[in-house]
Amino acid sequence: MKNNSTRIVLKGGINAEYGPLLWHPRQSRAVVRSYKGHSGVIFDIKLDADRLYSVSDDRTLVIWQRDTGTMLHRLYGHTARVLKVTLVPWCSGVVTVGEDNQCLLWSRDTGSRLLSLTPHTGNGIRSVDCVENVMATGGWDATVAKVSLSENMLSCTQHQFVSSPESSPKFLSWTENAGLLVHLADGELRSYDSSLKSYEVVIPAEISDFRGYSKHCKVGNILVIGGRTGNISLLDCSNMELGTLPCSIKSKIFSLTPVSPESERMFLSCQDDGYVILWKISDNEFSATPRLHLSLPKCKNRWITSACMLPSHGSLVVGDRKGGIHLYSANTSDSVGVCGVPLHSIAGLHGDNGTSQITTSNNMVLSLGRDGHLRFLKVRGTKLVIIRKHKPLSGVCWVEKLEKKGKCTVAYYFHGQQFKVTVLETGNTVFATECGGAHRSWDVLIRNNTLYFSYINNSKVKTIKQWYQRRVREHCKVGNILVIGGRTGNISLLDCSNMELGTLPCSIKSKIFSLTPVSPESERMFLSCQDDGYVILWKISDNEFSATPRLHLSLPKCKNRWITSACMLPSHGSLVVGDRKGGIHLYSANTSDSVGVCGVPLHSIAGLHGDNGTSQITTSNNMVLSLGRDGHLRFLKVRGTKLVIIRKHKPLSGVCWVEKLEKKGKCTVAYYFHGQQFKVTVLETGNTVFATECGGAHRSWDVLIRNNTLYFSYINNSKVKTIKQEVAWGDYVRYGSSSHGSEIHSAVYWKDLLITGGEDCSVIVHTPHTTTAVPGHISSVRSLAISPSGTLFSAGGRGSLKAWSVAEERGDLELLTDYAVVSDTHIPVGYNSSYKFDKRNCDNDQRVMSVSCCESRDHLISRDYTCYLACGLSNGDVHLLGYTRQQNFVRLLTEPHNNCVTMVTLLSQQAGELLLLTSSTFGKVQGFNIVNHAVTSRFRNQLHTSGINSIDLSPCTSQILTIGDDGDVTRSLITLSDDNRATSIELAAKRTTHFSAGIAAKFLGSTSIVSVGSDQRLFVLDLQLNPVYCCYVDVPDPHDLVLSDDDTTDKRTVLICGRGFQEIKL
Repeated sequence: MKNNSTRIVLKGGINAEYGPLLWHPRQSRAVVRSYKGHSGVIFDIKLDADRLYSVSDDRTLVIWQRDTGTMLHRLYGHTARVLKVTLVPWCSGVVTVGEDNQCLLWSRDTGSRLLSLTPHTGNGIRSVDCVENVMATGGWDATVAKVSLSENMLSCTQHQFVSSPESSPKFLSWTENAGLLVHLADGELRSYDSSLKSYEVVIPAEISDFRGYSKHCKVGNILVIGGRTGNISLLDCSNMELGTLPCSIKSKIFSLTPVSPESERMFLSCQDDGYVILWKISDNEFSATPRLHLSLPKCKNRWITSACMLPSHGSLVVGDRKGGIHLYSANTSDSVGVCGVPLHSIAGLHGDNGTSQITTSNNMVLSLGRDGHLRFLKVRGTKLVIIRKHKPLSGVCWVEKLEKKGKCTVAYYFHGQQFKVTVLETGNTVFATECGGAHRSWDVLIRNNTLYFSYINNSKVKTIKQWYQRRVREHCKVGNILVIGGRTGNISLLDCSNMELGTLPCSIKSKIFSLTPVSPESERMFLSCQDDGYVILWKISDNEFSATPRLHLSLPKCKNRWITSACMLPSHGSLVVGDRKGGIHLYSANTSDSVGVCGVPLHSIAGLHGDNGTSQITTSNNMVLSLGRDGHLRFLKVRGTKLVIIRKHKPLSGVCWVEKLEKKGKCTVAYYFHGQQFKVTVLETGNTVFATECGGAHRSWDVLIRNNTLYFSYINNSKVKTIKQEVAWGDYVRYGSSSHGSEIHSAVYWKDLLITGGEDCSVIVHTPHTTTAVPGHISSVRSLAISPSGTLFSAGGRGSLKAWSVAEERGDLELLTDYAVVSDTHIPVGYNSSYKFDKRNCDNDQRVMSVSCCESRDHLISRDYTCYLACGLSNGDVHLLGYTRQQNFVRLLTEPHNNCVTMVTLLSQQAGELLLLTSSTFGKVQGFNIVNHAVTSRFRNQLHTSGINSIDLSPCTSQILTIGDDGDVTRSLITLSDDNRATSIELAAKRTTHFSAGIAAKFLGSTSIVSVGSDQRLFVLDLQLNPVYCCYVDVPDPHDLVLSDDDTTDKRTVLICGRGFQEIKL
């Protein structure tokens, strides 16, 4: 890399101990600086003026102070190796890509994550580069992805361009093609992108004729520029071509004014003596020719502010800075020096602040002024006659322009210290910002539903951008996508994960009456309904941020013809919808998707739920469940082409306005309005967990439940109100389907974290707020163990054993060591072809069935090991391993068994000695003492008639608890020798507790025992194994039972995991 003519060499490599290295080779061969902090191979390095950026297979991006080597930020976000880093000057950012298919954009200054993208499928992203706001990535899926970054994606809302006094901005204008054009006082014209952070010089100051003074106007895509000496130039904004008009104007240009309508391609130039020329821009050549020469009446502020051509009358109407309007004949001679005088003038029509806009509509002249009035005039002969006047916005004077947007009229105006945009038909203000009052040079651009407002204030260009939807009517949520419909039929999608906004190209011409999500949510569908009952079923794409129409339907005619709920029945090939009049309709899902071909209902049941409407339609066990605002839940079946009512049920006695029912674990929760209140009730218990006064039912409301807090928001009297309240669902602290997508085999608690391993080959960390999945194993994760210091060990199929570092604050896992137990081989961390590597080094038929660890102490066998591990394998071997301070496993000994080892438990019994307990599929428990890497068998007892699934030791290590496939729970006493060594065990109690296989049993303190079996029953037993408490668990096929470490309260948290997980307070 080069920097100020000094060559700098940077190196990253395999040896993470030294980190990135920096040399000045022209000065010395010695390493100038080493940046230490990474714990893995360094894959890429980038440098800017004062910082260094490096990425590594430790899954982090590190930002360093280049001159001192100080680590400024260590940024976590990738879940696999980070391969490339590049700078993004457009937003002062840095982007990283890696093997997890993520492309992450970070702030260089704060280290915050600005954006997360997944542009590829496959095994990762190999390269990335950025030019301005366009980013390109190359992936392992053999594709190149191009991403146009926009301010919509980031959290920025305002940018400010600060210029020097000698080149302060004098004029600005937004253009579709060239972005923001800014003309400076020194004559330089710049073209900025929407971020105002990069620009191109269109007209250099050295060759400019407009130094110190310029006037401007836009005529379509042409920017007209006038100067102090009367020179006029044209700039084509589509290609930045510049042309100068040959003219004999000798005094400075006071004003340049576009003539409406825009299709006329005309503008007016006005000099300081009131001499006016009407110019016509050629359609074929890049030039303009004078058409009319006019003279303004004498007044103090004699220049033009607005103009309009009336071809049907052969007239031109202009407005001036003093609020007057003037009528000219458009047939005046175009010879220079022969000036047409007004046929008629109305002086001061709009007061002293001037006329802001003149347009024509239906042979009427519409004159808008900065007195806030819109006047309607007609040309009668040679006179302008005022027909009527109207004030579009009450209390507002400085109205700059009115503009048609579809069927609506939008007003742009300054009011007090603000600039506002308001839809006149609805009175809805869609944009408002503080700007200090009215400004002479300002402009607005609306692009992709974002409004950019730019103005000049105190020699600075300021731009405020804001999401803009001028005709919002309806909304619905489909997963993480918010669907928004407008008055003119426009539909937009907002991705709530990154705030990306997209608009659907569709031919809907009338307003959207309703947008309705289709259940189940996994279908990713919604319905749009127009005022004429025309319905479109949309499917949101899984790969692209868009939606396509799938069905075109027609609702039967009724008074309130829009949809309130819908459900897809894939097994029947049908769609069931509910309407605002309480009816439900059955449609075939195979209707043609051609626009204009509308499917009619196969069957309808009008008014099923009364006049207040159908609130929810779902499906369960091939039944259609229809909930209405009459308070009834009806069960229906599809038989042929008809809906048949099977039965009905009223979930809440005396309640009608039930909005939805939702499953929460094994409970069903009802959300409903009752009288003046909104309530949430658990149907199974009748317990109302939330109730608040809200004035009755509301059309727009929503609920969020997070961390046992319920947030209820609604709109009332044009105000958004939010009530939050703690909710208690009962003793079930946490319940959910498996985050692994299949069985959870093992779980451990560590501080505030819950860590699970499952059949999907991944380890998942559950924090109170997030869930982070870490893939890495090539077969199922069978067992987990964690040391008090936070080293996690995960083991499973193909004899795989891995060590992880756990970050408590974020819940991140960092792979430290990858080890094949059977072949005693260390696999390089991050080795991408681990499948091929493991096939050569692992026994594919062997599993690590159980792993246990105990932390080493200085007085134990060796000071070289931080902890010891015992691994029980399916081939009958038990391996004792030491985990070194260099993060390697050392095999200390192997103890063979005759059959599969199901469980191992390892603990330090006394100084210099370890106690190892093992169990097998033959129902036997064995105990071993290990001293100086030598193993001595102490006892071997037959406790069960079949395999043992769990071993636990009491807190004082004097008792052993086991549970097996025979459903028995046993408690045995350990006999100690004179030197306090375990010599034998004696059965103290045994009871058949479970109807089927026992899965796990644990000591619950010093006086109780808890067990769970495949019969989904949980028992609390005393030490004599007598049942004290019994309940059913919600988790099918339990695999493990874990106790939380917190025993400071009178209740302990018990976790049962299997096909899902559940926490219970005991």
